[in-house]
Amino acid sequence: AMQLEPQMAFITQVNNGGISLRHFPLGFRGGKAVAMALQRNSSVAYVDFAGCDMGADAVTALAGAVTTSGSYKSIDLTLNKSGEKGGEAICKVMRDKSVAPNIRRLLLRGNQIGDKAAKQLAQALLCLHAPSGEVHKGWCAHLWYLDLRENHISADA
Repeated sequence: AMQLEPQMAFITQVNNGGISLRHFPLGFRGGKAVAMALQRNSSVAYVDFAGCDMGADAVTALAGAVTTSGSYKSIDLTLNKSGEKGGEAICKVMRDKSVAPNIRRLLLRGNQIGDKAAKQLAQALLCLHAPSGEVHKGWCAHLWYLDLRENHISADA
């Protein structure tokens, strides 16, 4: 069982609305612990977990934490080996009408999300739902930067 107190100590260290643990070797357990801590903090605007080697399950947990707050503006999950499962979890975030419209930057470089998750992400970005519930094609104008390089996505995807 994971301890709650270190998580709470960590989450109080949010600096200027964000958390950067870039290239800190969190792995699966650390990623899940951070996800649990983020569920308890609604003031985080950006997270930078590039190169933390979290894997699919931790990225999925992190995606779940992101959906608990509409405050996220930038998510960097570069080089975390999330695979298709983690890619699909991020797609759910980008379909969430209370969260997705606030996200300005989404970096998923080098996660091997593959064709299936790439197609789901494209669909999520093309048909986002407005808070009123209406579907707006191309409503992803809010997203300024998307990095999908090095994800084993074919030209046919």
